[in-house]
Amino acid sequence: MELEEQVSQQVVATVREGRADLGVFVAGPDVRGLDVRDFRNDELVLILPRATGLPAAAPWPSSTRWTSIGSA
Repeated sequence: MELEEQVSQQVVATVREGRADLGVFVAGPDVRGLDVRDFRNDELVLILPRATGLPAAAPWPSSTRWTSIGSA
């Protein structure tokens, strides 16, 4: 087995061209004509220094959860 990291568009192109048997990618590229199955759902996490003040200044969605980890 050989593993190679590429951006999603290139992963799809590599599979489409027959240079790979399978690929894992983030949704977005045109996958018409390929057999695509959900692999898993990942939650993106934003980590900031406490002193940033960014949460108050940014337009976060109402579903945003803020978690404090560790001590200041």
